[in-house]
Amino acid sequence: MEMTAYEPGTPSWIDLGAPDPDAAAAFYEGLFGWTCEQGPPESGGYRMCMLRGKPVAGLGPQQNPDMPPFWTTYISVDDADAAAARVTELGGTVIVEPMDVMEAGRMAV
Repeated sequence: MEMTAYEPGTPSWIDLGAPDPDAAAAFYEGLFGWTCEQGPPESGGYRMCMLRGKPVAGLGPQQNPDMPPFWTTYISVDDADAAAARVTELGGTVIVEPMDVMEAGRMAV
């Protein structure tokens, strides 16, 4: 089933920060049959992993070399700014403030 929209609270994207994105891309291309396409220069080395021409995941350089590589799961919300404010209001920590992600929308961590 191809998803075209995600209700708030639904996992909607995954990506991997890897110390060697070339090796990670080769691994997942072989494992899942993905093609991992390099993004534009402003994407900072981020790649879109595609399956049958559709984006299924992202892969990019690891941001913190002192941590092991990890997958991030993104959860759809109506408003990233309001969700981040609510996290703080409830005592949580916003690690990455809401920001625009090119044409994809807004995100926070």
